[in-house]
Amino acid sequence: MTSWEIAFFAACAVIVVLCLVLVWVSILAREAQKAKDAEQAAQAAQAEATAQRAMSQAQTDAAPTDEALGAALSNGTFMLLLVLLPFGLSACAARPTTPCPVLVTYSKTDDLALKAELDAAKTPVTHRYIRDYAGLRAQVRVCAKGS
Repeated sequence: MTSWEIAFFAACAVIVVLCLVLVWVSILAREAQKAKDAEQAAQAAQAEATAQRAMSQAQTDAAPTDEALGAALSNGTFMLLLVLLPFGLSACAARPTTPCPVLVTYSKTDDLALKAELDAAKTPVTHRYIRDYAGLRAQVRVCAKGS
């Protein structure tokens, strides 16, 4: 075997080794990307679960009694909250990934009319629906605060 042949085979061996190293590095990079993607997915799932727990807790905490709802409607606290709510929702924050519904604002006249109707009706089903609606409004506030 001549020196040229030996040099040729040595060069071929070096090229094969380099190709194997490149394949190995490519496999390692792909595995690292898979691990990173899995970690990001787990963090996103954890954030979603935290938001769901917060909204469920807000639903539980926000259901006022008939007496508390009547008191809030009669003393103007409810109206004050409705007036201050846009300021709280207009804070500088990043755009939410999931859009939150927009709360409807009601006038003092509407609040008093609702209170009068609820006091006159004395229907437990209507009162339950109003409490559920108050809970949904609290969830929207949590959603808007978290985003």
